[in-house]
Amino acid sequence: MALYLNHSILKVFNLIYSIVEGDYSLEDYMNLRKNIIGDPNYNPSYNQIIDFRNSKYIGTREEINTYVEWGIQKNLLGKAKTSLLTDLPHQAVVALLFLSHPLVNNLQTDIFTTHKGALNFVGINHSHLGLIKKEIKKLISKK
Repeated sequence: MALYLNHSILKVFNLIYSIVEGDYSLEDYMNLRKNIIGDPNYNPSYNQIIDFRNSKYIGTREEINTYVEWGIQKNLLGKAKTSLLTDLPHQAVVALLFLSHPLVNNLQTDIFTTHKGALNFVGINHSHLGLIKKEIKKLISKK
């Protein structure tokens, strides 16, 4: 699957929704994060849902540690809740490697397999799922 990374900032929900598809490296993911931060609508207090369901991480545990240290150093982690959306074991393992880093202990981050669970965690009522799925379709149509 071809690499596709994108995001949408849904101000009405104080939410950043990111999609990661295909085989991705740490550098690819860091570039996505830099693009989000550079978005004029970016707000570090917005909660996040990061959809990894159609992805495969092709890096190492050490690179995940590098990302955590970079994110902490840049003050990018821990300001809001983050739902990590996965559906395959290797995606969950990568998410667990991230969550197991000692610097991540105080972050409000968890792993989910459904939009409903991910939305609930970031404080958005699942009755808004239809609106959010419309935004997701817009993101996917930009491939």
